[in-house]
Amino acid sequence: ITDDQLRADWLRACPLDHNLAAAVEATLTDEEWPRYENAILPEIKERYKSIINAVNLGLLHSAQYIGKGGLAGALAYSSINGNLGANVKLDSLGEKMRTDSVLFSNTTGRFLVTVYPTQTKKFEDAMQGTYIRDIGEVSAYRSFLIRYKGKKVIFSDIHKMRSENKGEIEF
Repeated sequence: ITDDQLRADWLRACPLDHNLAAAVEATLTDEEWPRYENAILPEIKERYKSIINAVNLGLLHSAQYIGKGGLAGALAYSSINGNLGANVKLDSLGEKMRTDSVLFSNTTGRFLVTVYPTQTKKFEDAMQGTYIRDIGEVSAYRSFLIRYKGKKVIFSDIHKMRSENKGEIEF
């Protein structure tokens, strides 16, 4: 599978254009930030600016803000909507955290991005000074695998995940 094929599949569900950059820039207004008045606010603003720069340079397949559901939720959402698998190894995030914290924590200012393999160096340069970690790869196979501390912690199929996500609550 080529970069172009992945881009077409991935971006169909997660389009990246200047609208995303404008939406992210809108969150940088002073009116939106009062609830985050603490020592990390400047770091978060710089991270947003770096993501905007990477979008404007055309370096990303997709970008997903990590919100409710944490990293696991963002990975699942991106895989389901892109109809692509994921092979993820979270050890680069550090092995001192509990598995549930790594998977489901909801920390302000984090993004999950997919980067063209041919653009990795340019992306790293654009994000210089920002905490980034390579955690895996997108796969044409429809399997979804997350490993942490040498163990499989989540393994599923995209079709099953989509079905369960759209399913009705049964009583």
